[in-house]
Amino acid sequence: MAYDQDAGLLVGSKYRFYLNLKRPGDPNDYYERLARGFSSFEPGDNPEVDQTAYLDGDGFSTSTVMGAQYTITFSGHRYFGDPVQDWIFSRQIGIGRERETDLYIVEPNGTVIRGDVTLAGITGGSGGANEKREIEVEIHFNGRPEVIHVEPPANLTASNITATGADLSWDAIDVPDGTTVTYDVYQDGVKIGSDISTTSYSVTDLESNTEYHFDVVAKVEFATNVVVESIHSEPIAVTTIE
Repeated sequence: MAYDQDAGLLVGSKYRFYLNLKRPGDPNDYYERLARGFSSFEPGDNPEVDQTAYLDGDGFSTSTVMGAQYTITFSGHRYFGDPVQDWIFSRQIGIGRERETDLYIVEPNGTVIRGDVTLAGITGGSGGANEKREIEVEIHFNGRPEVIHVEPPANLTASNITATGADLSWDAIDVPDGTTVTYDVYQDGVKIGSDISTTSYSVTDLESNTEYHFDVVAKVEFATNVVVESIHSEPIAVTTIE
């Protein structure tokens, strides 16, 4: 059984972006989702490529990436009242620290990319009198962003199986310092346990001599409003006794 974006073609709307809206010198983080009004995004790595040809290359050169900067350009329409858009455009004539913050990117498979960023380009809104105001925001990561893979729980097992229940357990996942993890449990595709802080769960109210399928999802809270779910664990089949 496949869940989430663990295989297949990627869909842009399944990506999530969280921008920190804190002000310079403010110790408190304030993350909001960058989404409303934006209709597309374009990642880039801006590589610096060396293509020196050497005498032993028989006239052909090789390419070596000597440097890069990860960037994302967001395009869409101006949406007044959205906290992220209003925060971005309040810095349209700012310089220096006013344009610096940090960004989380959550890919559909649970991979997280995070790091310090600069709002390098803020343009718009432009367009005709009867058109939505078009905008573009170019965000540059400052240095190499951190890449974190939120893995699904492993080694899900069942024990103490009775006619009406079973005890599930699984391995804890590794999480970065400063984050918390909880788990959700699913029975035949339906969530039956939420925000479990341990690595075990007792299932009840089952029918005797019946096969059930269970799996688990890990949820990592990186910051307020930034909670990332793993894909579902490998499911297990459990048959209750008579």
